[in-house]
Amino acid sequence: MVAVGPKVTNFKAGDRVLSFANGFSTGRNEDSAFQTYTATPALSTTKLPDNLDFSHAVMLPMGVGTAGMALFNDLGIAYPDLGAPKKDVGSILIWGGASSVGTMAIQLARLSGYSVYAVASEPHHAYLKSLGATAVFDYHSPTVVEAIVNAARSAGQPISLALDTISEAATLKSTAEILAKSGSKGSILAHLLPWVEDVSRPDGIKLSNVSAENIWTSRTDVSAWLFHTFLPSALEQGLIVPSPKVRIVEGGLHGLQTAMDTLKQGVSGEKLVVELE
Repeated sequence: MVAVGPKVTNFKAGDRVLSFANGFSTGRNEDSAFQTYTATPALSTTKLPDNLDFSHAVMLPMGVGTAGMALFNDLGIAYPDLGAPKKDVGSILIWGGASSVGTMAIQLARLSGYSVYAVASEPHHAYLKSLGATAVFDYHSPTVVEAIVNAARSAGQPISLALDTISEAATLKSTAEILAKSGSKGSILAHLLPWVEDVSRPDGIKLSNVSAENIWTSRTDVSAWLFHTFLPSALEQGLIVPSPKVRIVEGGLHGLQTAMDTLKQGVSGEKLVVELE
C-alpha cells in the first residue's frame, strides 16, 4: 500500500495488504485492477500476515468476496465463530469446488459448521478434502447426481443449500436436481451467472443470482465482517488458505494477453498470476 485516503484509519502507507478492486462496479479506470496503481475501498481490504506472499494472496480477494456474498447473503448462512465453531448445522453442495470461488466457499462453509459435498474432476479430490470437504464427486460420472443425494441421505442430512460456481446449463440442471431429490424444504440454489433460460426453473427451490458488487453497496456489513473482522485472523491461523498451485505468467502487465489466451485454452487446479515488474 503506497497511500491511504484522509478518512482511512485502519491502514497506513507501507502496510502489506490484499484488496478487492471495485472497478467493474464503479466503472472508473482508477478503481480497476491490472495496472500499476489501483484505488481500492478500505472496506474490502485486509492486512496480510507475514507468512503469506503476494503471489498467493492475490488469489484471495475475488474468491473470498464472491463466496462470502454467496454464502452469507444469498444462502443465508450464519457467520462462523472461530472461538466456538459449530458442527453439523446442515449440508451444502458446491459445484465447481476447484474454482477460486469454490475453494473459498468450501473453507467458509466448513468453518460455519456445514457438511460440504463438493463436485470437481477427480485429480482435485484430495486437495478439496484437505480444505474441509466432507465428500467430493466427479462431475464426469453419469451417476453423480444419485451418488451425492445418496451420500447425504445416508449421513442423515439431506442437502438444502447449493452453490453453482460454473452456472452452465448442465451444471444448473444437476444442482437443481440434487436439491429436488434431497426433498428438503426451503432449498436455495445460488448461481454466479444469470439463469440459463433454456433450463426449466425448478419448483419449490429459491434461485439466487449472486452479485459480488453488493459487497460495496447493499451488504457493506458482510464486507466489513469478512475483510476486517474475520479474514486477518483466519489467514494468520491458517484457517483460510489460497490455492498452493501458482503459475507466474511472464512479462508483467504485458503478459496479460498471454494469460487470457491460456485461460481460454483451459486451466484446472492452478491459478495464473501476473506480477508487476
